[in-house]
Amino acid sequence: MSVAHDSITGAHLGIRRTKDKVLSNFYWPGVDGDVTRYYPSFDACQRTVKKGTVPRVPLEKVPLIDTPFKRMAIDLEGNFTVRPVKCLLGSRTIDLLGHSLGRGAIGLPDENVEKVRNAPRPKTKKEVRAFLGLVGYYKEFVPNFAAVSAPLSGLVRKGQLNIVNWSDSQERAYNSLKVAVTSKPVLQLPDVNKKFFLRTDASDRGLGADVMQQNKGTLFPVAYASKKLTDRERKYSMTEREALAIVWGVKKFSLYLYGTVFTLQTDHGALQFLNAAKFDSPRIMRWALALQVYNFDVQLRVVKMLALITLVELSNVL
Repeated sequence: MSVAHDSITGAHLGIRRTKDKVLSNFYWPGVDGDVTRYYPSFDACQRTVKKGTVPRVPLEKVPLIDTPFKRMAIDLEGNFTVRPVKCLLGSRTIDLLGHSLGRGAIGLPDENVEKVRNAPRPKTKKEVRAFLGLVGYYKEFVPNFAAVSAPLSGLVRKGQLNIVNWSDSQERAYNSLKVAVTSKPVLQLPDVNKKFFLRTDASDRGLGADVMQQNKGTLFPVAYASKKLTDRERKYSMTEREALAIVWGVKKFSLYLYGTVFTLQTDHGALQFLNAAKFDSPRIMRWALALQVYNFDVQLRVVKMLALITLVELSNVL
């Protein structure tokens, strides 16, 4: 070892320093052996021999640690800019901000699932807020979250007693939310190269929408969304509520849908010709015009596929 890559002198000292820094700042099982094997691949510590004598170790052989080791080569004479406690090498999943990411999907960490599973039944308004905050953090994993959680949300309104009046509807909502989160739902990471499918639904209390994509012929959820209807919106006809769900769902997920060709799936037959038909309701006509900036086709769904619980169960909850 006399001259390193790019004619840097003192290669042996550079290799020694690099190895010492790696071993002092990082650890994983077998770290010493890994560093011994792969440090000759560093751009700043490459062995110099006669051409064709010893082939250079290709970095492609170690794709999981290629990038951080390249960074170490760049910062060979400076301080590392990463904290070891925040680094995870050789792992297929990583937990970030209460979510588990990896293998093309987003899930829930086991420790957070256990927190929801062990959450006690609320007895006061403060405890109800705490429970709704806990499960509400994962509302994008729960279809029709707004409708399912409505009985509990009503307990924290202004004027309600501090000691809550726990009835059967609250018990069903409480159990439904715990089951939805503790069943470890998984969302697929969006792929901009694949077609999006938007499903919408409406009831007399709320709206629901979800974005899905196909993977090996099966539709998987990318995200869920829901909202409660206002007092004015509850007076809409069924067709108007279903149309409102479409407009709201498209705007909610416009980040995925705008500028692409997507498929809108609705279970309301009157809206399957939303792009072409004329409606008696001026409100629906205005909504149809607002959707003209999006490029989509409409499919009629025979059954409701959005809800975590059936409409009968939903009506019992509400």
